[in-house]
Amino acid sequence: MTFSTAVLAPLLVAASAIAARAPEAEPPPAKLTGTVAYSEPATLPPDALLQVRLEEPRPEMQPRLIAASTAPAGPQFPVPFTLVYTAGDVSPKKRYLARATISAGGKTLFVTRTPYPVITKGAPTNLEIVVQRAGGPKSSPAH
Repeated sequence: MTFSTAVLAPLLVAASAIAARAPEAEPPPAKLTGTVAYSEPATLPPDALLQVRLEEPRPEMQPRLIAASTAPAGPQFPVPFTLVYTAGDVSPKKRYLARATISAGGKTLFVTRTPYPVITKGAPTNLEIVVQRAGGPKSSPAH
């Protein structure tokens, strides 16, 4: 069986149109990994939760949340974390920050005083975040 050009041409045009309307594949998920440790010895309550956030800072506005992860905070320390985000939500031209908090019973126990630069502009995608007791003095992250 042979097909003439007159029959094949409309079929190729129709196939091209369908392919052009096909949804684009989403970028694969990306990961920010590391550990969270605290700056001083402490015993956490059994209900303590660790939250790690990936944010895009915006001048004079709330940071844009790219991804967040919440998991039990103990008893193992440092606590490993993996934060999965959509690679398309991150631009190599922008700056991104990671923060962590540990809370229990509705109270914040430990916080990141200074956010950690991550992902772009030579910043890491694997890091150690050190949290400090909430209400304590401010200090810079160790890199």
